Amino acid sequence: MGAQRISYVPVEQMDREMRAEMERCQREGTLRPESSNSQLYDDRQKAALAYAEAIAWHLDTDDAFWARLRSHFSEPELVELGCMIGLTLGQQSWLRLLNIEHHEVLAGTAASMAPGFEDAVALKAAKGAAGYWTRKR
Repeated sequence: MGAQRISYVPVEQMDREMRAEMERCQREGTLRPESSNSQLYDDRQKAALAYAEAIAWHLDTDDAFWARLRSHFSEPELVELGCMIGLTLGQQSWLRLLNIEHHEVLAGTAASMAPGFEDAVALKAAKGAAGYWTRKR
């Protein structure tokens, strides 16, 4: 196993809010807070996220997992969603390996991978913005 790439805050250094979140995750069976789903998502969206997580992280699934998915999605929808997840995961991993940024694939079109990243200027502005998702914490 390689070196740890991110640091975790030791429990004894957590404030009350952070500790409450860790306790909630432990109580509800979510081992890692960064894997928790927002309360803004409905059950169908959470099921789709669980499907994506199982694909991306090679998680074992059981009958309850599949019953949950089938309560929200038809078999053709599961195939389509699974193909999209696999394609996106593979594409993003491959492009990262090649050092290709969003705007460098079909630049200037709606197919340039991410809205707002259509060209180098837009990409730099988006990633440099105070509200960019990697800057939130």
